[in-house]
Amino acid sequence: MQPDAFLPVAEIQGWPWKDASGSAVFSWRQVGYHDKSLRLPDRLGRAAAKRRNEYLAGRCAARQSIRALTGKSLIPDTDHDRAPIWPSGLVGSISHGGGHAVALVGKQIDYLGLGVDIEPPLDTRRAMKLAPQILTDSELRSDVSPEHVSRAFSAKESLFKALYPLTRVWFGFQDAVLVACDEDGQGTLRLCRDLGSDWPRGRCLPFRHVRFRGAILTRVDIPGPQALSVAPPST
Repeated sequence: MQPDAFLPVAEIQGWPWKDASGSAVFSWRQVGYHDKSLRLPDRLGRAAAKRRNEYLAGRCAARQSIRALTGKSLIPDTDHDRAPIWPSGLVGSISHGGGHAVALVGKQIDYLGLGVDIEPPLDTRRAMKLAPQILTDSELRSDVSPEHVSRAFSAKESLFKALYPLTRVWFGFQDAVLVACDEDGQGTLRLCRDLGSDWPRGRCLPFRHVRFRGAILTRVDIPGPQALSVAPPST
């Protein structure tokens, strides 16, 4: 079986995935793809076919994203904690879910960290079961709809992927709260615990969200030195 063609997610209407700083994202449909240039880590040698396909599709999407950004065909390795090891000068994130794999890559001068997540929306029964694990007490009092629980799950996954490489601190769903989310694809997360001097409790970080082929797709950017050094326009 042949895979679907790569789709640049930048082409999604209303979703600025590929912006001025040059980040790139691609989606991949998992349909039994095999590429001899991609190797599975030893730990996945006996994994189920679905898990092997997810890993290979994610690395393939990462390679396409790096190629779109740099012109080089590179594949990130895997660290001991299973996080991707990105080529020098790059940061990124990989996610898979609902039959797709997505990779987001940017230059280190533009981003300190990037997080991306794609999730099939939860049905009502599963959302109600998982809500106490995903949502904080304040979130549980405000909105427990399947859409909100699904979006909060995905946004917090993206937050972890963006921050963990910077802090090397494991944190969970209860360690961040979704404090704002609008229909235009913008949202805000607030940390509920200290993750180091640069990431104190109460710090807010924006995220973006969109629907993509029925799935929920979220992104968290941590601006890098070049982005932070750009002066605001004069008024």
